[in-house]
Amino acid sequence: MVGTIEKDQLVKLTNCRFFPNDEELDDVSSDEDNNDEPATLQMPAGTILAVFEVDPYLSCSKSSCNNTKLITLKEENHYYMFCKHCTGRYNGSSANTFLRVIVLLEGEEMSKKVTIFAPQYKKIMQSRGLDATIVFDKEEMLQRIMKVIPVEIRYTLINNTVKDIVLKRTNLN
Repeated sequence: MVGTIEKDQLVKLTNCRFFPNDEELDDVSSDEDNNDEPATLQMPAGTILAVFEVDPYLSCSKSSCNNTKLITLKEENHYYMFCKHCTGRYNGSSANTFLRVIVLLEGEEMSKKVTIFAPQYKKIMQSRGLDATIVFDKEEMLQRIMKVIPVEIRYTLINNTVKDIVLKRTNLN
């Protein structure tokens, strides 16, 4: 049921959408407002200088598990993958391939070990025009990452994990 709400009328909303009015739309900039100045970024800048550990792994395919690393278990001569978060049992073929890399990040006021995961790894590799495929050979993964080190990034750090990453595109080929 759709109706008109009067001013100062109290209503309970269960499912709704916000539609901006004309005044609010005027406040939004358009492509016509191009002043050729670069956008300012409120993310700190830093440089990844070294790689300490590379850990490719199989992760739970459920999105609610947030790519939890699967544990290999053996039961009556049968191997299966177990997720400690959702307690699900999986075959290797139904799991996601994921990656954890511990790197040295040097910023303006700090230098510390941080963790980057598969999405950030892929952004770094693709920005350099390199293959971002994750393989289970740790030595090969380390060699791939070392091709781009050192790399300057802008990032969002939550605890010791790099969540968002922005970097310039350059082609190493």
